[in-house]
Amino acid sequence: MAYLSLYRKYRSQGFNEVMGQKHVTQTLQNAIRRGRIGHAYLFCGPRGTGKTSTARILAKALNCEQGPTPDPCNVCEACLRVTGGHSLDVLEIDAASNRGIDEIRELREQVGRAAAQERFKFYIIDEVHQLTGDAFNALLKTLEEPPPQVVFVLATTEYQKVPATIVSRCQRFDFKRGSHSELIERLCFVAEAEGVALDPEAAALLARGATGSWRDALSLLEQVMAFAVDHIGVQEVTEGLGLIATSLLLEMGQAVADRRPDKAFEAVDGALSAGREPRQVLSSLCALFRDLLRLSSLGPKAADASDTFPGYAELAARFEPADLVWALETMARAESQMRLAGNQRLALELPLVKLCLGPPPAVSAPASSAAEAPPVSGPTRTGTSRPREEPVQRATPRPAPEAVVAAPPEPAPEEPPPPPPKPSAEPSSDGEGPPVGKPPTKGSRAKAAGSAPRATPKVEGDDGEAPSGPGRTVTLDEVQRRWGEVIQKVRRPSVVPLVRDAMPQKLEGINLLLRVKFQGHADVLARQENREAVEKAVEAALGAKVRLRCEAGQMALGDLSSDPELKQICEMFEGELVEE
Repeated sequence: MAYLSLYRKYRSQGFNEVMGQKHVTQTLQNAIRRGRIGHAYLFCGPRGTGKTSTARILAKALNCEQGPTPDPCNVCEACLRVTGGHSLDVLEIDAASNRGIDEIRELREQVGRAAAQERFKFYIIDEVHQLTGDAFNALLKTLEEPPPQVVFVLATTEYQKVPATIVSRCQRFDFKRGSHSELIERLCFVAEAEGVALDPEAAALLARGATGSWRDALSLLEQVMAFAVDHIGVQEVTEGLGLIATSLLLEMGQAVADRRPDKAFEAVDGALSAGREPRQVLSSLCALFRDLLRLSSLGPKAADASDTFPGYAELAARFEPADLVWALETMARAESQMRLAGNQRLALELPLVKLCLGPPPAVSAPASSAAEAPPVSGPTRTGTSRPREEPVQRATPRPAPEAVVAAPPEPAPEEPPPPPPKPSAEPSSDGEGPPVGKPPTKGSRAKAAGSAPRATPKVEGDDGEAPSGPGRTVTLDEVQRRWGEVIQKVRRPSVVPLVRDAMPQKLEGINLLLRVKFQGHADVLARQENREAVEKAVEAALGAKVRLRCEAGQMALGDLSSDPELKQICEMFEGELVEE
């Protein structure tokens, strides 16, 4: 007899031999016992879960000489014909190669004929979702009202592609994947029957590679048996199937835990030198961090499971769950992007080194660390931001913010004192009081803020500027000098180029006039969302609230000379601005 593959040799021959599908087999057996046999069944599920095998067993159960019976004998002529595929009335049709309307028309003609050998005519249409739309429509009437003694079984791995009109005419059964422990048990049974010693760790590795498919598990076992012959261990499975060695995966995980990019590069070099593809290494790393996250979350319960490899529990204890979530997201994102990468080795090494450098502060660092970070000063000569150095400690203590505000000037002796002002939540900081005998008005405060120089004394610090506070008063000169800081605070990328080409022209109270070169730029900046973005940038950089207004026109030389970028260019080339 010719050699048979393991999945064919150990194919289920009865309902009690079907692995992991009790909800299907029990329902079919009860229906046969009660004589409630349907005319059409739809078997859905992943590959290798027993859909076609169950359909053949159902055909034997209906046509057995002792039946219809829920337990076919497998020794009568009818059962032997169905098992050997020689029955004229049990037809298996591949919808992938017979998907047109002509094939379905031929099927409809055959359905009307009487059975030649068996009690029931049985049609198994595999991968039925491959049929065309016209073929499905041609099958509808026959499927809904077939002749007596005709049974259809439609099998598919993609249930969502089957039209609802077909599904509604069938009894649907969903086949599920085999569990990890069930696959290990089946692999050990088959290996023992074949006279091969299979280590439990090797069986677990084979079961993981099968991803729940009974047929895939036996195919992988058969491949390793051809490589190892008498004894199958983890090393034989790794070499026979071309998998990534568990030791290399643990080295990569240890490199991430130790923050050692050099060790990660060495482990990657070892995997690629062994002939493994970068995509395969990245996929194995995703599986590694998934296992570590499961172990970190479930604890001893997961560590005792059959799908846990030695060394994983100790490595998982070195990570926080939040860090593992971030690592798994990083590797999964890299795996999805690798198919578009021109350099797949770089696409593997880059996310791995990123993990070695550690997660961003938002993942692992406490929330208070952001508040303790040193402030950032304005742009340096090269245009980049640098951390502001702490001021030198002085003998005189730094005055409180309330001491910075200048007191209003005392009235002249010959004039009567001004009436007391109305209570206010904030003291005046412009350095000048309102006119004598008149209450302060909004216009007078705006005029004083826009034209008079600041009388607030400066507090000595690292940059010589007065401390910024919410709602403080600034002058036009300060706004022009520190306009580069404002540009860095703009959070709308589309507005940044327009603000770079603009220059503060006038400041009256809180009304700030920006002058740009073109009217179109002024119209864009005048939009509410863009205007608010610039106003917030001014408040963040200078601590002053302003109301922005934009106009187009030629900028004077005095305005351009305050541009920080032009200042840098003049200093670099030792030149000066000349007005033409």
